[in-house]
Amino acid sequence: MVALAGSRVVYTPQILINGRDYRRWSNERTFAADVKIINDRPARATIALGFNLGGQATAEFDATVTNVDPAHRTDAALYVAFYEDGLATNVTAGENKGVRLKHERVVRELLGPFGLDQSGKTTLHRAVVLPPGAKIAGAAAFVQNRRNAEVLQALNVAACTG
Repeated sequence: MVALAGSRVVYTPQILINGRDYRRWSNERTFAADVKIINDRPARATIALGFNLGGQATAEFDATVTNVDPAHRTDAALYVAFYEDGLATNVTAGENKGVRLKHERVVRELLGPFGLDQSGKTTLHRAVVLPPGAKIAGAAAFVQNRRNAEVLQALNVAACTG
């Protein structure tokens, strides 16, 4: 991802938005305003995503992509991620030694890239074996331009817990 962003440096914390290094993230107002500008842009792809968990060991998902912007069809691909919430790490060294860091939306399984046909469409049905012990909170799908890492559309679906 860093190479796609045109950088040779990896640092933490590093934020990438649409495949580009974003350094103004520490100013909450500026960050919120910049993200709003990006989110207010019209979607350049349509995604439908549904999934069922088979216990916590497996999942089945259906994903459909349509209406991909013609300018991106050649380079666009679909990715699907299953994520877990509520994880934490006790830091034992460095500047955060002794701190308990909380983690949300931790990707436990990432699938893709799934290419699109010449008209910018794909339909998938897949079964996935999840990592042992994973407590999947949801799934996300995104269509991304593989050439420049620009996200054309993203979708998040929470797991049904009822």
